[in-house]
Amino acid sequence: MRNALPTILILMLLLVVCPPLIGSVKAAIVNVVDNVYISVGEDGSVEVDIYVNGMYPDIDFGFDPSTPNLGSQGVAILVVSKTEPESNLIVSYNLSLPVDQLKSRADNVALELAEVFEGLQFTYVGHYSTGVSHSFTYTVSGDLSVAFGKFITCKPKQSFKKIVTSAFLKRCKDSEVMFHVSGTGVITLTLHAKLYGYFSGSGLHRLNFREFFGFNGMIPHAPHCMITITLPLSASFTNVECGDAQCEIGSYVALIEISGPMQVPNIIAEFTYEFPEADTIAPVISISSPSNGATVNGVVTISAEVSDESGIAWVAFFIDDNLLTNLTSPPWQCSWDTSTVSDGAHTITVEACDIHGNKDSTTIQVYVNNAGGESSPIPDILSGLPIDTWTIIVIGLVIIVVVIAVIAFVLAKRKSAKVGYTQYPPPPPPPPPSS
Repeated sequence: MRNALPTILILMLLLVVCPPLIGSVKAAIVNVVDNVYISVGEDGSVEVDIYVNGMYPDIDFGFDPSTPNLGSQGVAILVVSKTEPESNLIVSYNLSLPVDQLKSRADNVALELAEVFEGLQFTYVGHYSTGVSHSFTYTVSGDLSVAFGKFITCKPKQSFKKIVTSAFLKRCKDSEVMFHVSGTGVITLTLHAKLYGYFSGSGLHRLNFREFFGFNGMIPHAPHCMITITLPLSASFTNVECGDAQCEIGSYVALIEISGPMQVPNIIAEFTYEFPEADTIAPVISISSPSNGATVNGVVTISAEVSDESGIAWVAFFIDDNLLTNLTSPPWQCSWDTSTVSDGAHTITVEACDIHGNKDSTTIQVYVNNAGGESSPIPDILSGLPIDTWTIIVIGLVIIVVVIAVIAFVLAKRKSAKVGYTQYPPPPPPPPPSS
């Protein structure tokens, strides 16, 4: 989300400045342009940014920008982040109409996008304005993988975005996709993905596109595709293989241009650089307040202690897997209004990510009691015991009760037998026979 924000602001600025120009050349724009930026970081990470731009229907992901709900002065920007907790939709209008009318249009755009991205839900958050420009924001929830799948499979089919596979996105710990739709018919698709710790150590390194993206076959591309590969300042290219494409190689920047039906079986960039050893250690997290098994009510402060040698990128707090807040700087604490949930057991999860994309989480369980009654559903002395221990205790108690019952039954039977037995005198002898 952080990486997409500058792009969103630039695109919104272009919307305000360039609508007349874009509208005047609408009929002339028929081709699709790919712009690909691949940056190798000093830490061995590799960032990929793909921009696919063109006119509808040359670019089509299922949303028709000519819908009256958007209009020629409207723009919709959908940003979905796979790894960060925040995703949103912004619908903006450069119109001097009543806010309630514009809000109604924006709501309809959100409904239309919900049909296109089946599995996503949009929830209205708020409105802000600057002059005659009005923007309406919605949060995005649901199956976020739908947006990434749509990016890969939508028109144009023959585009560099096709090289992005679901396997590659799964390896990336940081990725987000953006769909920018202008009411003038211009559509821009953007993908940002970052793979941490791809390179490590010193010597000769190879950025093999097929291996990096996990793609087989010829490199797909639009009629015009520009690929920029940037290395750390002190790195040096030794060789770049790119088939029939044109290539200009500098000391640490390589520009590859693919025009028309060029045959590009693969792209391999070789360079030398000394990378540090890869950081694969996740942050250490502990929840300091409240304690595990505690009974809480009202507004509760959730505090966590998070440490990592490389630095913390963000810390997210969840209640029953629902995001409460996401922090990017300490202190790592937030407030939770327990009246928003039902009384009973609830799970608090704190997830942290370091600057290299290593993530970990920790979880505790607390008991909400806003209605009054018993302060704890279990005795405090046993509240910290795990479920397995409780199972053993219950089974043990059952066995003890059964044994006691058997012993009591046996003793009762013996007592009953003694009480019921009576000594009777022997019967008299029979009379002698008569003579």
